[in-house]
Amino acid sequence: MAARRKSCRPLADPASDHARSYDLFKEFLAHNSDALEAMAEVDQAYRGGWSLRPVDVHEYLGRLLISVKAMVSSMEALGGDKYAPLRQLVERIGREVLVELQPLAARRKELVLPLRAVTSEMISFTGAKAANLGIMASQLDIPVPAGFVVTAEAFRLFMRENQLQERIREALDGLDPDAAGALEDVSRNLRQTILEAEVPRSLAEEIEDACRDLEKRQGGRLLAAVRSSAVGEDGRISFAGQYVSVLGVDRKNILADYRQVLAGKYSPRAIAYRLHNQLGDDETPMCALIMAMVDARAGGVAYSVNPAGEQREQSGAKDSTESDGADASDPDVVMIFAVPGLGETLVSGVNSPDVYVVDKKELSIVRREIVGKTRRLRLKADGGTELVDVDENLRDKPAISDALIRNLARHVIRLEQYFQAPQDIEWAEDQQGRMLLLQSRPLKVVQSAQFSRAKIDDAAHPVLLSAGKTASVGIAAGKAFIPRDPAEMDRIPENAILVVRNASPDYARYMQRIQGLVTETGGVGSHLASVVREYGVPAIVDAKEAAARIEQGVEVTMDAGTTTIYRGRIQKWVDAAKKMSPGRAMHGPMQHRLENILEKITPLHLLDPQSETFTPENCRTIHDVIRYLHEKSITEMFTLSEDRGAHDRHPAAVLAADIPLRIRLIDLGGGLREGLTDCDVATPDDIRSVPLRALWNGLTHPGLNWSSTVDPSPRNLAALMTSGALGHAQQVVGQDSFALVAEDYLNLNAKFGYHYANLDALCTDEGSRNYVSFQFSGGAGSYFGKSLRVLLLAEILERLEFRTEMKGDFITAVLKGHDALVVQEKLDLMGRLLGCSRLLDVALKDEQDVQRLAGMFFAGDYDFLAHTPDDGIRNFYVREGHWSRHEEEGETICRQTGNRMVDPVSSGLACLLGRVTGDGYHSFLETIKAYSYFPLAIAKDSRFSNGELEVAVRCESGCIDMAAGLAFGLRNAGNYFVFRIDALKNNAVLLVFEQGRHKELDRAVMEFNPDQWYRLGVSIAAQSISASVDGEIVLEHHAPKAIHGYCGLWSKSDSVASFRKLHLRHAQGERTFEC
Repeated sequence: MAARRKSCRPLADPASDHARSYDLFKEFLAHNSDALEAMAEVDQAYRGGWSLRPVDVHEYLGRLLISVKAMVSSMEALGGDKYAPLRQLVERIGREVLVELQPLAARRKELVLPLRAVTSEMISFTGAKAANLGIMASQLDIPVPAGFVVTAEAFRLFMRENQLQERIREALDGLDPDAAGALEDVSRNLRQTILEAEVPRSLAEEIEDACRDLEKRQGGRLLAAVRSSAVGEDGRISFAGQYVSVLGVDRKNILADYRQVLAGKYSPRAIAYRLHNQLGDDETPMCALIMAMVDARAGGVAYSVNPAGEQREQSGAKDSTESDGADASDPDVVMIFAVPGLGETLVSGVNSPDVYVVDKKELSIVRREIVGKTRRLRLKADGGTELVDVDENLRDKPAISDALIRNLARHVIRLEQYFQAPQDIEWAEDQQGRMLLLQSRPLKVVQSAQFSRAKIDDAAHPVLLSAGKTASVGIAAGKAFIPRDPAEMDRIPENAILVVRNASPDYARYMQRIQGLVTETGGVGSHLASVVREYGVPAIVDAKEAAARIEQGVEVTMDAGTTTIYRGRIQKWVDAAKKMSPGRAMHGPMQHRLENILEKITPLHLLDPQSETFTPENCRTIHDVIRYLHEKSITEMFTLSEDRGAHDRHPAAVLAADIPLRIRLIDLGGGLREGLTDCDVATPDDIRSVPLRALWNGLTHPGLNWSSTVDPSPRNLAALMTSGALGHAQQVVGQDSFALVAEDYLNLNAKFGYHYANLDALCTDEGSRNYVSFQFSGGAGSYFGKSLRVLLLAEILERLEFRTEMKGDFITAVLKGHDALVVQEKLDLMGRLLGCSRLLDVALKDEQDVQRLAGMFFAGDYDFLAHTPDDGIRNFYVREGHWSRHEEEGETICRQTGNRMVDPVSSGLACLLGRVTGDGYHSFLETIKAYSYFPLAIAKDSRFSNGELEVAVRCESGCIDMAAGLAFGLRNAGNYFVFRIDALKNNAVLLVFEQGRHKELDRAVMEFNPDQWYRLGVSIAAQSISASVDGEIVLEHHAPKAIHGYCGLWSKSDSVASFRKLHLRHAQGERTFEC
């Protein structure tokens, strides 16, 4: 009977246990970011002297408590009931802080309200978008489109009249927000139900009456915009952007599109958010804003300050017109962005905007950037919108006039003054040239305390750095302390300015010893940023290259408000700053409320994850809860790849590799090429996971020699024999490793012979979320040898900025808070470290070896076990072959003596058969990999994409082959291209090696003389290859994808060949690799 064919399962299975855990983890991280941002806003509101209404503070606190509760929920789902007590703590603190605030506006009964009748107290009745427009229209007399609001009470009436409350309650009751299929079904059904429901007659009549009135005021046919104005939208709760707005609506469709807006409340993400955070459906009523549509000649957005706060521009770009005015990053400017037609094309990215920078005091345009314009969005006469071409004569002209720019700036300044906070404003210019404002909402920028800075001597106090973001305002002076190693942190001098790579919460314990803080990465919403604000320590975060531009031990003055650092101590600034009380500008009841609230929120008591006091019982504030949960979330994820039972239930594919590591890949979603099944063998090209790709680049680095062997020392040989390792090698080495991958995530449980490594990494665009967590133990050597290897790993990892902990032959290491590129760099280096340290427990002899090998690692020499002879070649990683360095006519040449690689008897037989049968026999030998060793010398630091290679080669002797050539596009020792000539076969051939197997791409028959020098050249342009001999192109090829990688020298198994001056020329410059 024929065997049953295996059923192939797709690798990406969103219903698997692993995928669910990963989704919970991502959800947790999103809530963690929301919580940190909300906590930072509350803290900065107090310390920055913002004038806030109770409703504003309630919104901040509501978002914070919702996010922290959601964090607890995610951790309960991820790790079990052990996190449940933290929910009770959060709820208790929530009750205590909310008591400090007055209740929100009482519920009202109106169904429809004219926009001019809406006041600030109605924010929970009309939504923030409508409330702000109402203020602009009625209190500030700022031109806005005519319109009205369909209120939260109208929403409740719609639900009640259609008897939807109970139906919605039943649909949502027991719904698992993580069950994507069920959630989609419920969402689709609820939205369809609302779209099919009738608008209650009383509500429909009021809406129609309001539309008739609006049409009369317009003096013609009404086309409207029906926009969501939900409670929480255009605020800081995470519903923003999830609702529906419809443009260009004909009056007859108003009720239908009102239902579209209501139905948007039940999108899958909005439902999931409420369920995760235990929000009742009736707590988030959906309001709608109906306004006359502006037939816009131009539109866009305006900021009342530069969104970068007081950060100075680093690009060096000059103003395109007026160049002597205020800097565009000055907080005393208005920034205006304009596109032709409706402003929606600016947000969607269809058009790039003109940019205008206006000085607030003078209302002068200090900078303008005019871009070419090709398309604009316009209102269609019969409703809806369409993209059309911009008139030829208008494409290079400004989108708006100077008069409109100044008029818009005046209104922007008024709004900022009224709301007492930076504003993000949408605006439009109609066909008659009238300006109307469509929306105003808070703009998230850093608020800085200001004081008059006395003039200084620029020569005595030059600027050392002007970059980053303000985490905590203030002036500080002291000697710069830049720790190069974690051990140096305990030697921080008193009153120093601490300059560090990242915003790790580990630095919180040093706040009382320093005057100021500068970090190269991190954000204002990080744990550390909250701590520095609490301690009143001036701080700048995300200041790139700070450690490189500030000298160790030099006296500096930092102005955190302007993110600037000066050489020397500016005493008059320090004295002036001391006279102020930063963050105490507010007075009255709200300041005292905030002070009491912050005592329960921002102090951080859990500073050291390794301490016995790092427990839920010792959490006293919201910040403690956030810190504890974030640390434990990484611990929970770390154990995922150890669950072998779950692996067996989940489809997996083996990763094809030329290294002795068998990895089974489990796709959590987006980690591998779509369409793979567990019947496939995955290749490195199938990897989509950013952290796995970075680690794999390190594991397959050309400098690693996976074929290295070692002669164990007597001590380690005894350990090998007594442990039985020598007798069970095959059994242990053959164990599978597992990797769980997503686009931004990697969880690896790797078996390297007799030791294992666990690695868990997240690599996203949000640096504060990113981390790498690593564990390593085991080995076949003695306990002493294994401990020495752990010492080496710790030495290297600490230099790579990991926090390490060692216990005997076991090490853990953690890296947090770096941006994505840094994390990828660290993972690449970790791959190299894993590859070059695998046999060191048997080879290491003493601690001197540890320091020597650490030095080799950072010098780019990863073949720890190799012995380089005195005449060995330099500047190359040697893979196969006998390469030596020789002097000839005053020049250094590389020689590959291949006949030393082949057994003389079998070589002689092959030569004889080759003479009898010809080239076909040679091809046969290569097919079965007999004699097909390929000596390869890879040039160090030679990675490039587009460029040109050149080397002089001389084929000297050989029986089976007499070949020499260039290797290029080399990703690792099993994947690269070769252009070679052969003086025995008299041809030039272009080859490609894929996973260690080679294929001929093209050949040319040419005559080559032994012992004659030929100049080989390769030119690469994206996918195109041109190969030349003595300057004449002989072969060309178009590869399926762009070529990039290392380059080097290549030969064949029994060839003797010499090479002279490998030269590389590409966009980054030129380099010659001498032997």
